[in-house]
Amino acid sequence: MNKLFKIGGRRLQLIVYALIMGACFHASVGPAYFDENGTGDKLVSSVLAMDSTRIGACCNCVIDDRLIMECVGMPHRYEIFIIRGDSLAYESIFLNIGRGPYEMNNPEFQYDPVSSRMFLYSLDNLEDKLFTVDVSDFGNLYDPSGWEKKKLPVLYTRGSLGILSDTVFLNKNYTGTSAMFSLSYAGSKDNTFRCLNFKYPGEHPDLSLSARNYLFMGELKPRPGSSTFVYSCSLSPCVFIFDVINEHIQNVRYISRILPVYKATNDFYNPVAMKDEYIRGFDVFQVSGKYIYIGYNNVTWGQIRNSVPFKGYPYYFFDRINVFDWEGNFIKRLVLDRPVYRFAADAADKYLYASSIDLTQENHPDLVLRFELKP
Repeated sequence: MNKLFKIGGRRLQLIVYALIMGACFHASVGPAYFDENGTGDKLVSSVLAMDSTRIGACCNCVIDDRLIMECVGMPHRYEIFIIRGDSLAYESIFLNIGRGPYEMNNPEFQYDPVSSRMFLYSLDNLEDKLFTVDVSDFGNLYDPSGWEKKKLPVLYTRGSLGILSDTVFLNKNYTGTSAMFSLSYAGSKDNTFRCLNFKYPGEHPDLSLSARNYLFMGELKPRPGSSTFVYSCSLSPCVFIFDVINEHIQNVRYISRILPVYKATNDFYNPVAMKDEYIRGFDVFQVSGKYIYIGYNNVTWGQIRNSVPFKGYPYYFFDRINVFDWEGNFIKRLVLDRPVYRFAADAADKYLYASSIDLTQENHPDLVLRFELKP
């Protein structure tokens, strides 16, 4: 093969590359796995009763007997409920939005079940706030004066953040190079980052480095208690797992390797336009110590632009969730009895808690569903 490329030169190489990539792009996304009509384990939902009607709150994380809901349009980002049988009892809120000493404009958190710690941080690059909270006593979360405060290193952009230790962070950020990820270190004098040895997938000569960073935006999630991560791109079904070992990315294994199909634009804020016939990425996924759960419905960019409903629900709902192990092996497909748009798995992989809406009621109030997972 190498001899053929040398004889044909660069032009032949590009032709062969285009043919190969064209075959990949026109294939279904992991035909054995990501089939929006595929069969699998059928799960029947139960609706958890709540003490009041809520609009714009969705499942985010399960910690023991507590369900954390992410809120939209509220002065706080999260609400906490206690799971009691078939009901959810409201407990409290945390992470107010604002400029106070324990507030952030764009807050997020990560929970480490191994150490029983919660990392609270801001996605806003102009805020360098990072708090660590020991939630083995959950009351610590409601007393900000006891939160351990650190400073996040300043980056050009701050996207997904992976926590390797109290002072070392894995970043998906614009590095000014072809490197997709970097490491940064809290407390360093110059707050610099170190590029890692993983480049943006594929060839994109028509895009600037900042546009490539945009093209491969997505979300990063860690395997609890390890230096293993899964990354899922938002604009195309490209999902891969990797390990961070001795400040290098190693053992990359792909769950899906479909690269984005796009047209470059002159818009600085939206430098690519996705082609109508291709599907978006898997931007709703969750992890546990054993599994990676990926929700999907294979909606295309054309359907998104036209807001085409999914089985009577908004286009971003789905009723299929694929389960993979941390080597990227397909385990099973979960078939839900009604569409959802967010979900969270408990640490024991016994239940999924999912957000849906009641289409029979005015204003379509939120529903919290529980699905029992089969062993």
